[in-house]
Amino acid sequence: MIEKVKQTIKKFNMLSGGEKVVAALSGGADSVSLLFALKELGYDVSAVHVNHNLRGSDSDADEVFCRELCKKLGVELTVISVNVADYCEKNGLSLEEGARKLRYNAFEEVRDGGKIATAHTLSDCFETAVFNLIRGTGLKGLCSIPPVRDCYIRPLIECSRAEIEQYLKAEGQDYVTDKTNFVDDCSRNIIRLNVVPELMRINPNLMKTFCQTLETLRAENAVLDKAERSLAEKIKITGGYDFSSVDLSDASAARVIKTALVSEGVEPSYEKINRLIKLIRKGGKLNIKNHIYAVSENGILRFNHENNNIVLQIKIPVIENKMFDFAGRKVIIKNVNINACNINKKFANSLVDCDKLKGTVFARNKKDGDRIKLCGRNFTSSVKKLFGSSVEKDKRGTRLMLEDDAGLFWVEGFGCADRVKCCEETKRIMTVEIEG
Repeated sequence: MIEKVKQTIKKFNMLSGGEKVVAALSGGADSVSLLFALKELGYDVSAVHVNHNLRGSDSDADEVFCRELCKKLGVELTVISVNVADYCEKNGLSLEEGARKLRYNAFEEVRDGGKIATAHTLSDCFETAVFNLIRGTGLKGLCSIPPVRDCYIRPLIECSRAEIEQYLKAEGQDYVTDKTNFVDDCSRNIIRLNVVPELMRINPNLMKTFCQTLETLRAENAVLDKAERSLAEKIKITGGYDFSSVDLSDASAARVIKTALVSEGVEPSYEKINRLIKLIRKGGKLNIKNHIYAVSENGILRFNHENNNIVLQIKIPVIENKMFDFAGRKVIIKNVNINACNINKKFANSLVDCDKLKGTVFARNKKDGDRIKLCGRNFTSSVKKLFGSSVEKDKRGTRLMLEDDAGLFWVEGFGCADRVKCCEETKRIMTVEIEG
């Protein structure tokens, strides 16, 4: 197994000699063998264990096992405890989805600019490919789990679960077992426990055959990926995709739509892709997931996020000019030295006195409870009422808002707060320019 891992690392250019890497360690057979392999191959390996706190004393026992194993191997271990149940309840996520998000957040905390090795195996790849095939997929779905994704590497991706268990048995190394993996109450467990054994009755060399098939699929997918990138570059515009001159029967166009869905946090499917193709041709608006809407006008497809609770955390230093992307548009903040006597009254309500701002300035979109006392008014208004009938509903979530440490002080289309308005003593003003 060690030699196969060595060749996999080399084949996919995962690591260079002696490079630092953090191994994701759950305590299961796969992650334990991953840690052993990286250490035996001479890499500077540390480990991270994420306690999801989902299985009571079993979760705590897994953590203890990982601590003792790393102590025995002389491997530095970081343990991060997360409350998956509370997180999922607050964010409306399934336990599987919430656990994955928190787990990868934890990985980002510890990687320190380096790489994270996860223990995905060839068996995991096969189960994922079958799962994708069952619910409907394209070539990319059949390619299953990629060996490398950004900073994440999978050194065991060409090792089957049987090979891993055989390796650990030869090493005399035990591991923890998640009992929930042996209950066929979810799709993946049904595939693992029932489907795979039956397929292996037909072909005992199933995993070897699948590994060879993956090579072909990945090579063909790479060719289509290149064509997709070329097409995406051709049709991408600020804030959307221009399909007006593209043959939407072309497979690459469908792949671009699929990539766009993924970038918007939407799980792509055959049905969604075809609904979007029809939308592009006919125009209109379509809800594709919760607060996410696809809008098509003149062959241009855009995605609007209409969740007012989403806050874009973009920091803008108020002492220098700054350009940034916001909801598919370019925004330019300018700070200008000026004589207040020369300010055109027509624009005065939109200009901000820089010296009246408090602390750091943030750009964000609307959130519940926003209120502002606009320049020239002696009362405070709710932003919800300000928008009223003057701002289209699907545009409200993308209106630019500026706030400092004292609160909201500027709203796109309505101007600045009274507390930051310009006066005769104003020396520096902030202007906001929005392209598109």
